Amino acid sequence: MAIRNVGVAGCGLMGGGIAQTCAQSGYETVVREVNQQLLDKGMARINEAWDMLAAKGKITRGQVDEYRARLHGTLDLADFADCDLVIEAVIENMEEKLRLFPALDHIVKPGALLLTNTSSLNVTQMGAVTKRPDKVCGLHQNRARMPLLSKQGHPGAFLIRWLGWGGQHIALRSCSYSHRSDELGYRTDG
Repeated sequence: MAIRNVGVAGCGLMGGGIAQTCAQSGYETVVREVNQQLLDKGMARINEAWDMLAAKGKITRGQVDEYRARLHGTLDLADFADCDLVIEAVIENMEEKLRLFPALDHIVKPGALLLTNTSSLNVTQMGAVTKRPDKVCGLHQNRARMPLLSKQGHPGAFLIRWLGWGGQHIALRSCSYSHRSDELGYRTDG
């Protein structure tokens, strides 16, 4: 399955950064927040970052326009229906995540992947409240610039999908999988 449309649940610092990166990487991106004030604040932060990058000559004004055209804010989870991948980046509270994952599971298409950006909560528990636990994974970037993917169950199918998506825009230096910790670690260039 090709990843073309990405959803991000949460537009705070982490979710906004994820949405910004997805839009910059060429994906149609929908970012959802729970109220208009939080959505406006998150979208403003993303737009300010792009304006700053353009002012420093890191990207062109044309690129800024392209990125903005690919990023769409919403208050409605139903707007994730066409997403191939949804990344959860809401408050670090298990009860909140356990409410969100079944809702996402009901809305997104059957083959879509559901990722969580949790840094400490149980990914297996989140997957267990869906009908697609084999497509629920963890994604978190630590301070060493080493993103971590957590996967419950057998890693093979997900690893192939992730590298098929991320490999287009993320240069991998090293990759390892630990069955004991249920995490896939890799380093990115840059």
